[in-house]
Amino acid sequence: MLAAGMRTVTRLRIAMIGVVVMLAAAVIPSCAARKGTDALERNAVQNAPIEEKRSQVLPGFRDAVVEAVTILEAEPDRADRRRWPLRSDGSVRLVGTVQKLSPDGNCEVRILAGGEGLWSRELASGDSIRHGFDIAAFDLTADSAVEVLVVAGTRSRRVKVGAAFQVIQEPFITRWRADLPSGFPDFTEQEKETLRKKGQDILQQIRDASAGGQGRIIIPPGDYLFHACWSRASTLKDLADLEIVADGVTFWFEPELVHCLLFENCRDVTVRGLTIDCTIPCWFQARVTSIDREKETIRATLMDGYPPRNAKGELESEGNRAFMFYDANGDFIIHRHTPGVWQLSEEGASVICQPGRHGIPGALKPGDYLVGAIRTGAALRSVGCAGMRYEDVNIWSSPGIAVNEGGGEGGHVYLNVRATRRPRTNRLHAFGADVFHLAGTDRGPTLDRCESAYGSDDNLNIHGSFGRVVQRADNCHYYLQGAYKVGDTIEFRDMKSVELLGIAKVISVDETPDGPSLPINESYAAKGEFLVGLDAVLELPALSLVVLDGKRSASGFVLRNCWLHDNFQRTLINGSPGGIIENTTLQNVGHGICIQFETWGPWMEGPFARDLVIRNCRFLDSPPDGPAISVSMHPPGGGSNSRRFRSRPVTNMTITGNTFTRTDGVCMNIHNVDGLKIHDNNFDMPGSPTDHSEWLYLQDCENVSLVRNLAPLNPRQTREAQESAGSMADLDTPIMTEEAPAAGRRVRQVAPEFEGTEVYHSLYLPEDWAPSGKYPVIVEYTGNRFPPGKGSGEVKDANLGYGLSGGRGFIWVVMPYVEEGRRKNAVQWWGDRQATIAYCKMNLPRICKEFGGDSDNVILCGFSRGAIASSYIGLADDEIAALWKGIFTHDHFDGQREWNYPESDRTSALKRLARLNGRPVLVCGQHASAVRAQFLKDHLELAAFEFLDVPTNQIFNIPEGKVLHPHNDLWMHRESEWRRQARSWLQKVTGPE
Repeated sequence: MLAAGMRTVTRLRIAMIGVVVMLAAAVIPSCAARKGTDALERNAVQNAPIEEKRSQVLPGFRDAVVEAVTILEAEPDRADRRRWPLRSDGSVRLVGTVQKLSPDGNCEVRILAGGEGLWSRELASGDSIRHGFDIAAFDLTADSAVEVLVVAGTRSRRVKVGAAFQVIQEPFITRWRADLPSGFPDFTEQEKETLRKKGQDILQQIRDASAGGQGRIIIPPGDYLFHACWSRASTLKDLADLEIVADGVTFWFEPELVHCLLFENCRDVTVRGLTIDCTIPCWFQARVTSIDREKETIRATLMDGYPPRNAKGELESEGNRAFMFYDANGDFIIHRHTPGVWQLSEEGASVICQPGRHGIPGALKPGDYLVGAIRTGAALRSVGCAGMRYEDVNIWSSPGIAVNEGGGEGGHVYLNVRATRRPRTNRLHAFGADVFHLAGTDRGPTLDRCESAYGSDDNLNIHGSFGRVVQRADNCHYYLQGAYKVGDTIEFRDMKSVELLGIAKVISVDETPDGPSLPINESYAAKGEFLVGLDAVLELPALSLVVLDGKRSASGFVLRNCWLHDNFQRTLINGSPGGIIENTTLQNVGHGICIQFETWGPWMEGPFARDLVIRNCRFLDSPPDGPAISVSMHPPGGGSNSRRFRSRPVTNMTITGNTFTRTDGVCMNIHNVDGLKIHDNNFDMPGSPTDHSEWLYLQDCENVSLVRNLAPLNPRQTREAQESAGSMADLDTPIMTEEAPAAGRRVRQVAPEFEGTEVYHSLYLPEDWAPSGKYPVIVEYTGNRFPPGKGSGEVKDANLGYGLSGGRGFIWVVMPYVEEGRRKNAVQWWGDRQATIAYCKMNLPRICKEFGGDSDNVILCGFSRGAIASSYIGLADDEIAALWKGIFTHDHFDGQREWNYPESDRTSALKRLARLNGRPVLVCGQHASAVRAQFLKDHLELAAFEFLDVPTNQIFNIPEGKVLHPHNDLWMHRESEWRRQARSWLQKVTGPE
C-alpha cells in the first residue's frame, strides 16, 4: 500500500514539549510611562514614547490610568520593584503580560495593589513565554499604589523580566460581602404610582423628540418605573436620529418580569448613561448548610430579600430552576449547565435542591451559596433596528437575557456597556439566561470595553441563521425560508453531511406569505416565505441548508477590549462570518470561545464563522475542563465531536498573539476548518519529555499553519534536558506559501520552463539560513495519493525531509512527478517518467547555485512511492544518479516487489541500484529488515546499506487510538529512538569527512 505525505491534519494531537525559543519580536523594551503624570518613580529608563510601543506590547484600553512597559532585574540578594500611585479611590483592573527575558535563572513575579498580593507567577529557567493576567483590585484608596515585584531564586543568576500592562479604573466592581444590602428598591405604593407616571411621561417625551426632529433629549436624573410584562412592554418604536442622554437615570422594571426596554424599528439612536434594573430579584439565593452527594441533594438557607418567586412576582414553594454556585467569598464556582428541581422546606426558611444533568459541583461545600434563576425575557432589546449605539449603559438584573438584538440591518455599537451584578450589594447573580444575545441582523455588533458576567447561560451569543429549502417549484425555482434579494450569491449544503450541493445567484424573489410549509418536528415547520429564482439548475433536497452570509448573519462583528468573566457557559459565535475578537479576557468561565453552528434543532443558528480573527486575547482559568477555543459542527445526527465530516465549511481562521493559562483539557479543539493559522500564542502549560501537556486537537482540518506557539519548560527539568528539549518536541511541517524564499519559509516555485502550468516544486530554507552560507540539501519525492492515510500525493503535503532535518541546517526540496502533457504534477505514480527525471536534473543545480546548496552534499529521500522513486527516478540514468551523496527511504523499496508499470522487475531495479557504487543507503520502514532478508541480502555490495525497522504503530499509539494509518511519513515529527537513529545516519553521511 502506497501513501503520500499528509498535510490534511486528521485527529492529531500536537504536544508542546519544552520549547525554549526566544522571540525577538516579543522582547519588551525598557521604557515606562504613566498617563497624565511623570515617568516611573524608580529605576525607570524611558527609551521611547509609550505610544510607539502600544501596538506591540500593551493592551488596547484607551481609558487606562496607568500604562507601563518596563524591565525589572533581580539577583538572589536584591529584588526589584516598580510602583505606580493611583491617586483616586475605587476599584481597578490590571491587564497585561510578564515575560522572562533572560534564558538563565529563575524568579517569581508578584503583583500587588494597595499592599495586597493579587497575583504571582514562578518563571523557571528557560521560560520565555508571555504570561497574561487580568486582575481585579477592589475598593482602593487614593493613596494606594500598584506594584510589580521580581524576586530571583536563591541560586539563580541575574534575571530580567519584562512587564507590559495597563491599569483601568472600574467604578462598577466591588468586593462582595453577604452583609451588604440587596440593592432592590423599597418604594411605597404612592411612590410607585408617581414613578410609573413619570416613566410613561418620559417615554412619550422621547417619542415626541424623535418625531419633532429634536435630535437630542436629556432625561432628568432619578428613578423611573415601568411594567415589564409582554402586553405592556416599554416600547419605543420608529425612533430616528436621536441621542438620549440618561446620566444618573435608573429605569426600574416591575413584574410581570419578562421584557423590559424595547427599541423597535429604530435607526441611528444613541442611548447614553442609562441604568436598567428590576424591582425584585429574578432569582433566589441561599447559603448552603448541608450536601448529600449520595442523594444528590443540597439544603440551603434563603438569604433575606431573596425568596423564590416566579416571573409574575408571585411566591413559589417548588419548581424548576437553573442553578449556579458561588463560594463563601461570593466568587463564581465553575460548573456546567445545571438545571434541576427545588422545593421550600417545611419551615419556609430553606430550600432543598436537586441539580440535574452534571449534578453538584465537586468544589461546593457548606458555607457556599447557590442561586436558582428563572429564564425568560430580556432587559434591553433592539428589534428590527439599524445603527443603535449604547454608551455607558449599566444592566444589573434581568429574568432572562441582559442585552438582546435581532432582525434589521444591525450594526449596533455597545461601548462601556456593563451587564453584571449590581456593585456594592450582596447580589450573587444577575441574569436568568444569556448575558449578550445578538443575533439575526445583517451587520454584526461592535462591543468595546463591555463587561459580561453572572448569567445563567452564554456570556455572549452572536449568530445569524441558515435558510432552508422548503419545496422545489421547477428546475430553477424553489420555495425558501430565509431572507433574499436579487443579486445574492448563495450556497446550498446538505443538512446532515454539510457537503456543498451547489452555488447559484438569485435572479428573482417573490414573497409568498401563503407558501408551502414543511414539518421539522411536532412543534416546528419550515415556511416557504419566498419563491426564489436561481441562475443555475440544482437538485436540492427539502430542508437543505441555505447559506446567507449577507443577510441575518451578524457578519463583521467586533468584540474588543471586553471582559467576560464568572459565568458557566460559552462565548458562542454560531457561525457569523468576518468577525474579530481582540484584546478580550475570558476569565473563570465554564466554556471558552465556541465557534460552531447548530442545525440539529429548528432554530438553524449559523451560518459559518469564515474569516474569523482571534488575536491578543487572554484565556485565564477559562475553562477548567474544556477547550478555551473550540470549533465544531452540530448538524442533525450528531456533531463533529462524535462523527467525521469531509466538509470544511469554516475557512480562513486566524488565532494569534493570545495567552492561555492552565486548563485540565486541551486549549484548542478545532474541527473542519480549511485555512487555519495558529501563530505566536503562549501557553502557560509546562511540558517535558515525560509530561506531554497538550494544547491543540485538530480533526478534519486542511491548510494548517502552526508557527511560534510557545509553552514553558517544566521547572523540574535540568539545564541539559532544556537544551535537548527542542529536538524532542513534535514538529509541524511549514505550510507552503507563494512568498519569496527566506529563512524558515517553505515556498512554491515554478521553473521558468513550466511557467503557465501547474507543475511546481517546493523549497524550504532552514531557520539558520543566510545568503552567504553553504548548506547540505535534502531532495524528496512524495508518496501516492492514499485516502486511508489522508495522503494527497502532492508536493505541498510532503513531510519526510522536514522531519529528517528538523527544519535546521539543511535546504529541503520536494520535486514533482510531471504528469503526461507536462501541465501539472502527478499525484499517482510516475506521470511522464522522463519529464520527471529531466525536471530534477535541470532544477536541482539551479536551486543549489541560487540558494547556497552544497551540490556535493545532497541526500535523496522518499516515502512509499517516493521510496521507490529514490531508485526508479533517482537512479534512472548515470547523470541523475551522480547527484546524490546518499539515499534514505521509508516504507517500500525499488525491486522489493513487482508493480504494474514498466521496469519494476527485480532485474531492472538491481541495474539501477548498481549506479550507487557503494554510496550510503538507509532503508527504513515498518518491515525494513524484510527488504534485506527477501531482496538485498545477496546484493549488499551495491551500496553501504543500513536497515532500520520503524514501528509507527508504537510511535503514534495514544489513548484515542492510532493518530494516523501506520503507513505515513510523519513518524519523524515525533521524538523516538528511531528518529534519533535516522538523524544520526544523516549527520554521519553529510558531516565533515
